[in-house]
Amino acid sequence: MREYFPEGTAGKPFEASPELWEDFEGCKLAAISNAEAADNLNNAAMSGNKGDVFEALKQTASTCSGCHKVYRLN
Repeated sequence: MREYFPEGTAGKPFEASPELWEDFEGCKLAAISNAEAADNLNNAAMSGNKGDVFEALKQTASTCSGCHKVYRLN
């Protein structure tokens, strides 16, 4: 994760919020949740089951927005 948010990227013009630095472990856990959701979405897509794809897409979108609400300025 640190390669995505190197030192000095807090604040403008970057999009990382100060909360990212205050709760870096939480941010890492959120990234893991997003990666797991993306894997589930990939598996659902490979299955061809539209219902599973829709549910996995909702899960993935939720992990994206949940992280951005806390750790992103914009």
